[in-house]
Amino acid sequence: MVGKAERNTKRTDAEIAPLPLDLENYVTAILTWITHKLSKDASSIYEQLYGISISEWRVISYLAVKQRGTGSEISEFQGLDKGAISRSIATLRKRKIVLADRPNGRKIALRLSVKGIGIYNKVVLTALAREEVLLEGFAPDERKLIIDLLQRLHGNIPRVIQFGIDLIKRHNSTLAQF
Repeated sequence: MVGKAERNTKRTDAEIAPLPLDLENYVTAILTWITHKLSKDASSIYEQLYGISISEWRVISYLAVKQRGTGSEISEFQGLDKGAISRSIATLRKRKIVLADRPNGRKIALRLSVKGIGIYNKVVLTALAREEVLLEGFAPDERKLIIDLLQRLHGNIPRVIQFGIDLIKRHNSTLAQF
């Protein structure tokens, strides 16, 4: 049975309010919404028109731009899950879109086949056209500013990651004290 004093100290849902968060101006949310909506749409388009998933496109586009790479390099560069990249690479190799070499017995180096380059050349035109639609109404100097600001945000990612690591360490050390 709950005592009278304990009952009086309990707060009701009406007495506890969530801290404010302006979602319309919360940069992380805006970036997430944009990214997810663009990715979902691209995935549908690329699957229907070219028979590739968005994850496969990410592998193909990386190899087209960098010319060679390992699964780890692709995953690290794009900030994507190694498992998803590995599955995409396996599918692309099976379809002979991506070829694998083992130069000097080292890690497997991936590159696009002629078929892969052909797919890339088709998809990149669609990707660039979609980007053009996204940036409609922006003047050239505004487009440059958007890219500069996004690059600066991207440059802050290591500090954000370190912040999270430090926060978890502080949290865990506080728990260890009890």
